[in-house]
Amino acid sequence: MSVRYIYIMISRTRTGFGRLLRYVGRMQYNHSSISLDEDFKELYAFSRPKHHALFTGRLVRETLDRYTLKKGHMIPVTVFQLQITQEQHDNIRCMIEEISQDPEYMYNLFSVLTYPITRGFETYKSYNCTEFVAHTLKELNFPLEKPAYSYKPDDFLQILSPYIVYQGDIKGYMRCLDTDEQYFEHINIHMILENIMGLFRIFGRTYFS
Repeated sequence: MSVRYIYIMISRTRTGFGRLLRYVGRMQYNHSSISLDEDFKELYAFSRPKHHALFTGRLVRETLDRYTLKKGHMIPVTVFQLQITQEQHDNIRCMIEEISQDPEYMYNLFSVLTYPITRGFETYKSYNCTEFVAHTLKELNFPLEKPAYSYKPDDFLQILSPYIVYQGDIKGYMRCLDTDEQYFEHINIHMILENIMGLFRIFGRTYFS
């Protein structure tokens, strides 16, 4: 049986939204992502596709400059390596492709923002970054005791502690130097309208679907 690995990374980002999440959730880390390869060429997370498009979040492929914001910032991360089968690896790849190609999927924003009160909640075809990673672990039959939406990045420090392979600055581990110029697109009228429509979609999906 062929052996493969997936990599889970939790990080403490320097965006305003990241700092808000750490404050609201009383967390050390605020972001979770998953990679299908050791070099993080295939690093995925539920996040915003553009820095100024907070309300258009979906499953995106992430690059190093999205974390450092092209400023060389020190970004603390913890990386976990999990051994899986080739079949499981193929299944996770297919799941990621299906979600990426489905325009209905969105970021589970209000579950995150209300976490201290609600402890998270499920929304149709919606994930936040950590919820998606937890969902992936469940797909791999990893024993998780809570619903995927109930997890915070810091929870992985405990439940995945035997699988830690790196702790430190992201630049000391992430070897893929691909860039994402679209992420740094300057704010414009079209992006503002996208944000407004995105917020209405999230609100409607969360409370009226």
